[in-house]
Amino acid sequence: TSGRRTAVVNASLSAGYDELEAVLTKLVEQTNLSAQQILDGWHKSRSRPVSGTNHWNQYTKYVMRHEEQERRRLNLPQDVLLSPSVRRELYAKFKEDNPDTWQEILEVHDMVGIQSSPQTIAQRAQIFSK
Repeated sequence: TSGRRTAVVNASLSAGYDELEAVLTKLVEQTNLSAQQILDGWHKSRSRPVSGTNHWNQYTKYVMRHEEQERRRLNLPQDVLLSPSVRRELYAKFKEDNPDTWQEILEVHDMVGIQSSPQTIAQRAQIFSK
């Protein structure tokens, strides 16, 4: 489904998150592993991809390449500095304008940027293993 979640769904998720947090806390105490190590291991054990995608970082690169277009989203003049708070507003508007595709836009933009940049073999291997 798309759009906003219902109050019932949000309540179920909240209760489920509390249960997950309790289980995760218990595993951290029992194993001395970090919560992230446990979650990564769980995903791998279930053959689920582990995604470390940071869409904010991808958007930062995106806005650098498409500054004029992004400024138009908020009618920002050229003399307005793209401070972190302005970028947050731009990012929110970008997601609002592309509700179903914003993540894909950023991920594809990032992949194209990676493929077009010169890299060492070690850097390519690191990206491939993600």
